[in-house]
Amino acid sequence: MQTSFGPDTFVVVEKWASLAALGAQANSAHMKAYGARTMDMLTDRVIHILSPT
Repeated sequence: MQTSFGPDTFVVVEKWASLAALGAQANSAHMKAYGARTMDMLTDRVIHILSPT
């Protein structure tokens, strides 16, 4: 399945050393501040975590 992307879609692709590292980043103070500053600009947020297993 594919997620549809439109002209208002923002996509970020990142590679993390581990799921724990991704979790630490997501829960960091600067990411929480970023989320608070950009919350009003989002209609929806979808996070896809891809794994080689």
